[in-house]
Amino acid sequence: MAGSFLERVFSGNAAKIEQAFVAAGRGAHNRSYDAKVASKLPTNHAYGSTCWLALAEEIIDHVGPLLDGAQVFSVPGAPYSILIKDGFAILPVKVIEGGTRDGRMRASVSDLRARLARMNDRDRDQQSFFDEDQDNSDAAGETVAAALEELDDERKAIEAIASVLVVAAFQCGPTSGLRAIEIGVATFDTDGFIDFKDSQKLSLIDTPLPFPNPASVKGDTFDSAPRPKPRLELHEESASGGEVLEPK
Repeated sequence: MAGSFLERVFSGNAAKIEQAFVAAGRGAHNRSYDAKVASKLPTNHAYGSTCWLALAEEIIDHVGPLLDGAQVFSVPGAPYSILIKDGFAILPVKVIEGGTRDGRMRASVSDLRARLARMNDRDRDQQSFFDEDQDNSDAAGETVAAALEELDDERKAIEAIASVLVVAAFQCGPTSGLRAIEIGVATFDTDGFIDFKDSQKLSLIDTPLPFPNPASVKGDTFDSAPRPKPRLELHEESASGGEVLEPK
């Protein structure tokens, strides 16, 4: 396939879109780190709980303006909104530090996120949440059924305007900072490991502006400048009584 994932999916200026995702990741990390410091907790709970919400907001703020026609969709029953562009829904996730397996990232995935990602699984496109075996024989089962029905409504609301889920995975931590970003079409396995089918790893290094080549000006370079001419002068006798040097 020609072009990077961002070029093929979002067109436009892919380089600027990539920089916007990186800026979103850094913004989310900074906000999460500030939350950890303010909490004064020895654990990283404040960082993690802030990061996944901040990522959604930062992506809307940084990436949204670069995607012509993108919509901000408030996920029913969730405390965050996502961007949807031409049928692609962008779902940000924070990767668990040290949780990789066989090069795959791992994320803490809610039931809703895992089920949303199933829209990328063509073998299960037509499967409803209720196709799974559920024990609804008691009050607890009825509660589960009600929760699944709500999740099913939330998924259908997104699928009504999106057909592909784009997972934006951010690997970051309070001590390591932002370490990696991978964006692409993906699903989650039962342990939360991300299976990318088509993706792009973003560069976290800012591309420096090239230095202009200095223009050559005649007489200003070492080899083209005129040779210095020797200059001989009389020197007065020093106060210490030294001899006067005269030109020969």
